[in-house]
Amino acid sequence: MSEVFSCKKCNAPINVTPESIVVVCPYCGYPNIISGIIFPEDVYIISSHNKAKIIDRFNMLIRTDFDLRKLAPYIQVYDIRAFYAPVWMGDIRVNGMVSYYKIVRKNKTTRRKYYTSNVDRTLTVFLPARRQPMKFGIDEAINRFKSTNPNIVRLVDIDRYQWENMKLEILNTEFDKSEAYRRIKEESLDIVREEYKRRSDGIDAFLCKSGEPTNLKLVLLPIWWIYYKYKDSIYYIVFSGWDLYPIIRTEPVTTFRRLIYLIGSLFFLLATPISIIIVSSAKEKSLGSYVIPLLLMAGSYYMTSLALRSVRIER
Repeated sequence: MSEVFSCKKCNAPINVTPESIVVVCPYCGYPNIISGIIFPEDVYIISSHNKAKIIDRFNMLIRTDFDLRKLAPYIQVYDIRAFYAPVWMGDIRVNGMVSYYKIVRKNKTTRRKYYTSNVDRTLTVFLPARRQPMKFGIDEAINRFKSTNPNIVRLVDIDRYQWENMKLEILNTEFDKSEAYRRIKEESLDIVREEYKRRSDGIDAFLCKSGEPTNLKLVLLPIWWIYYKYKDSIYYIVFSGWDLYPIIRTEPVTTFRRLIYLIGSLFFLLATPISIIIVSSAKEKSLGSYVIPLLLMAGSYYMTSLALRSVRIER
């Protein structure tokens, strides 16, 4: 059961739950520190567009989207929700050495070719400040934040009038600065390791270490959800609040798109036996030659599964 506390700045009542680390006063916008190691000056915010502009952006998207514009007369807004998602961000240096290999095929034989790479990089790491972030929305908002670099300001520098124009519901921050510090150190090594996994066929040795995180900030990202109804189903579009960009959305699969998927499936299905005949008639065969028919069969299966779906997810 939630407990009622008072804001340290304006003395207004604020609701606190057992998981609360930071509670932003809904009246004046002051960040109240409830528990853990964190300071009000660590909390930053991105200004959000208002509800009217979000609805305008939604209507424009419906009118211009290749699929949705055909359904526009039958689409109705069902619900609108908005919140600030808390995200820790910090800079950290990673250095060390990575040994990795690539599989080289030549004259029907395969071997590993080894490489070594020195690492000395400074990363900016982003970490949702919730132990169980929402399935859709927050990760996409973080990626949008990375690519657009919007202006952030300290929440303590926002006056009450400004807060009235930008306030939204704020999701709970569920771990403090000390835990963010530890997780960012771990995450930085995982980021570097995954980069080398993608560029190679395997890692032989990973001898990197992370430094100490600096410039730690708790940033509140504004995210808007618009739920819309088409026929008897509910879909949604998620917007980044600072630039009105649709970061993820679900939409119905139209008859035209379903037909395209089925044509694609049929193409892959017909191409599979042809590729098998070509591979079988070749004078020199290798195990890798049969990868193409397998990929074509997988492509046919994937396109068929898309055609059978009633909901399409677009990022």
